[in-house]
Amino acid sequence: GVYIQSLADGKIWYERNSEVTFLPASNQKLLTSSAALALLGPKYTYETVLYRQGVLDNEGTLHGALYLKGAGDPLLMPADLDAMVESAKAAGIKKVMGKLYADDSKFDHKAWGYGWEWDDMPFYYSAPVGGLNLNENVVLVKVDPGKKPGDPLIISMTPFDKSIKIINRSKTFEKGQPSTINISRQLGQNVITIDGGFPMDPKPTDHRTEPITVESPTQFTASYLLEKFKSSGIDFTGDISEGLLPEKDITEIARHSSLPFSEVLKKLNKPSDNLVAECILKTLGAEKGKTHIGSTAEGRSVAMDWFKSVGVDVSGVRMQDGSGLSRQNYVSPRAYGQMLKAIASDPNAKIFIDSLPNAGVDGSLRNRLKGTVAENNVKAKTGSLANVSSLSGYVTTKAGERLLFVIFLNNQPSSAVAHQVEDKIALLLAAYDGK
Repeated sequence: GVYIQSLADGKIWYERNSEVTFLPASNQKLLTSSAALALLGPKYTYETVLYRQGVLDNEGTLHGALYLKGAGDPLLMPADLDAMVESAKAAGIKKVMGKLYADDSKFDHKAWGYGWEWDDMPFYYSAPVGGLNLNENVVLVKVDPGKKPGDPLIISMTPFDKSIKIINRSKTFEKGQPSTINISRQLGQNVITIDGGFPMDPKPTDHRTEPITVESPTQFTASYLLEKFKSSGIDFTGDISEGLLPEKDITEIARHSSLPFSEVLKKLNKPSDNLVAECILKTLGAEKGKTHIGSTAEGRSVAMDWFKSVGVDVSGVRMQDGSGLSRQNYVSPRAYGQMLKAIASDPNAKIFIDSLPNAGVDGSLRNRLKGTVAENNVKAKTGSLANVSSLSGYVTTKAGERLLFVIFLNNQPSSAVAHQVEDKIALLLAAYDGK
């Protein structure tokens, strides 16, 4: 399916199967991000806040509890929570006679998207979605050879989470042997398994690390924060628990504001980050939905209403998730082109276009179209699933005319061939001199 249209006069240059619906893969992210940018605005931030409840005495003992209130920030990192611990120490807290409560109620508790495949769930691109997220809800598992052949491999995990069990069935191989390492997580459990072997003299190309998802983002976030408090000298008599922030008698201790949405979009679209996309869709539901529920369904409803308002034929849009990981998403090239046209005339159009991969320069297009007239010209989103490839965005012809283009390829046995087709079309458009 192909759809090419001029942004100058609206003339359709070419279309093929433009009203047939296709699996868009990660092109789905532009549906999510266009609606979110238009409705939330470029200055929107996620606010993660630490509160205390109870009396803080002169000795630094808090007779009460701490509450971490999540906002669904997909990019909250350990260093951000470390800063909160320092703020708590600066506020005079030395001991907490109670629990650390984690409030993740910004979003619902449906952690995975409809239609996501179960065997993807241990891996980073299928990370669970929560109202509290940390380190993109993955731990980095690293393997190193033991002291001698036959020894178990040495395993490390960053950030460390004591709730995650590691089963190490791996072996150290003799020098020169190929690596057969396999790192995964048991479905539905916080149990990481390491199988296979690793040579004494690993090559630079040998796979030694794997980002593995956690089972519960909320537990992962709260556990990290509690352990950081303890290692920093703040004692707790209680453990972690999920709980809603009380409506009164609370005092703010620390606040982490995310990057503005204009920058979050770059973290979404350039590397094609699935977790960011899913959090943004749920944020649309929480902030702009009729029920203010942070769910995929509510976010989808908000997005579809916006598409209708800007002239997108929504009969050509089936939106099951925000990222495109689901194989239940379907979009027609024409409807997608209508969305690209609408956001191109939005006051925040430049922010949207700047968030896209830039051919031959950055993001998922950094190694494509290099050394051609399309380099640093084609701004477009890639998409890839098994037998699916897509490329859609904007290009300026050699004659100076700005175009939008949509390319959806389904049932393609070779992604390399699909990329060649996409690149050839993009290059033809970039090189067109008007003659």
